[in-house]
Amino acid sequence: MKTLDGVADDWPIDYDALTPFFEENDRMMGVSGLSGDPLSPLTHPPMPPQPLGLSGPLIGKAMNKLGWHWWPSDTTVATMDYEGRRAASISAIARRPARRAQKPRPTLPIGRTRSAPASSSRPIAACARS
Repeated sequence: MKTLDGVADDWPIDYDALTPFFEENDRMMGVSGLSGDPLSPLTHPPMPPQPLGLSGPLIGKAMNKLGWHWWPSDTTVATMDYEGRRAASISAIARRPARRAQKPRPTLPIGRTRSAPASSSRPIAACARS
C-alpha cells in the first residue's frame, strides 16, 4: 500500500511467498478455473474451468465492447474426476434456464401455532419471543 498508494504500510511478505499456500488450498479444495488472468496471477487451478453456459459468451462480448476486464470465476465444482471425487454433471446445469422463485409461504404471527392433524398431539410449528 505504501509503495503503490503512499498510505498505510507495505505487507512484510509478497504474493510470491503466498503462492504455494494458495496452490495447496486449491488442490485440497479441488478448485476448477482458468489460469492466466492478468489481474490475478496467483491462481493455477488443478482442474479445467466450467463451461461459460448460454449467457457467458454474450456477457463476455458485452464486457469486451465496454472495455471492461472480465475472467471466469474459480469454483469448487469438480469438472473432472479428481482425487477420489467424481466429476460433477455440469452440462445440464450450464444449459438449464433459471428457475422462477417460488411464492413465499405465509408465516404465523409470533406466539401462535398451526393446528396439528387429528392424529398428532404435537403442533406443526411454534414460534415464541425470547
